Amino acid sequence: MSIQRSILHTFLAQVPTLALFFLASVLMTNVLGDDGRGAFALMQNLVIFMMMGLGLNFSLGLMYHTARSGGDQRVPVGMASSLFLVNLVAVPSILGIIIFSDALRGIFFPGRLAHPIYFAYVAVSVLMGQVITFVSAMVQGLKLFTILNRMSIVTAAFSCTGFVLIWCFRGMIDPANILPYTLLVTVSGVTMQAVIWSIIYVRKIGLPPVPLRDWTVMRPFLAFSLMGYLTNMINLVNYRLDIWIVDQFSGTANLGLYAAAVGVGQLFFNIPEPLSRVVQPYLYSSNDDGMMERFRVIARLNFTAVTVLCIFTAIIAPWLLPLMYGPDFSGSVTALRLLLPGIAFCGAYKLLAVVLIQRGLLRFNLYGSVIAALTTVVLDLVLIPAMGITGASIASSIAYLAILGVTCLVLRYRLNMPVAELFLLRPSDFGFLRTIFLKSASPPAP
Repeated sequence: MSIQRSILHTFLAQVPTLALFFLASVLMTNVLGDDGRGAFALMQNLVIFMMMGLGLNFSLGLMYHTARSGGDQRVPVGMASSLFLVNLVAVPSILGIIIFSDALRGIFFPGRLAHPIYFAYVAVSVLMGQVITFVSAMVQGLKLFTILNRMSIVTAAFSCTGFVLIWCFRGMIDPANILPYTLLVTVSGVTMQAVIWSIIYVRKIGLPPVPLRDWTVMRPFLAFSLMGYLTNMINLVNYRLDIWIVDQFSGTANLGLYAAAVGVGQLFFNIPEPLSRVVQPYLYSSNDDGMMERFRVIARLNFTAVTVLCIFTAIIAPWLLPLMYGPDFSGSVTALRLLLPGIAFCGAYKLLAVVLIQRGLLRFNLYGSVIAALTTVVLDLVLIPAMGITGASIASSIAYLAILGVTCLVLRYRLNMPVAELFLLRPSDFGFLRTIFLKSASPPAP
């Protein structure tokens, strides 16, 4: 499948995906309220933290090596199998350390969250999430975008269906049990997705999941993955530190307001995510100048689309958030508006960082992440105690600008790529965009 056709099909899949996730988010926030939404954010934060911490960035390594191997997946499969076996022990061990430490438990499982059902939720979510991540990364490396697109819709459908059911039967549920039911819906969806991805693995890859033992084979894979892993772990500070600081200084209810703002803003990541999904395997398997020219058009499309949506959302936010979540969430408006510039910066970074990986410049992604993380830590500790969730939004936007700035400097002075060509659509780009639809709609030549 051509890159134009892959982009079109991926974008078309994003329409129902985004609509379903949007509906699920609205229903979930309305059912949980501000306090419950904050508690849910804490749980999801820990799941993401552990998945990234224990995943060692294998998803990038699996996709990269699959794309460059010409279809030989013995090394990616062996590496994924080895890490999953390690994590079967590591996940309960880490949770045990958190649970039996009063200080750690107070941060990650505060108050009513210090209960076995929440510990189990995190453990199952992390392990099932890694199955999904590992298999989908290999499928992406094979450029099987039809499967990825269908599974995006399936994922959103699971989430939406569960929250529709909770919404319909909320009158029959004790308010104290709303959060457990919400987490049950979430973890059930993740488990069912993992089962489906396992079936896809058997059908499309089919190799026995035998762990690797040959260090000479494992070493280059680990060297590539771990450089990106350091970047991702530092980026966790940029993306997640504010959640815990807001909870500690402003309380769970204000965290719920902030989480609602973040949730709306992150919906716009559905634009760069599919573009990055399609572009990565094509870039990693080709050094063609024509591919880079297409990438520049795609980068301009990405930033322009995200920026326009952010501006529109900032204008309608005073009416949008209360309409979606109720009048209690009017306090999220200012936080969302201040966060939206950062969403646009981060959306651009997510796509442009792919070029640095393709050119073997992963270390510069790491340097940018370090600068952004230091910015986040300092500004969060200064602004959140004084300004609450408004300060959190300002800190996030500045940190996202910092990491985008570093990336742009590398592109300009290390790769000699004109940065001005990477952001706003030009009239000449519409010819390329038109070919996406025309070539995709036209039958293949005989």
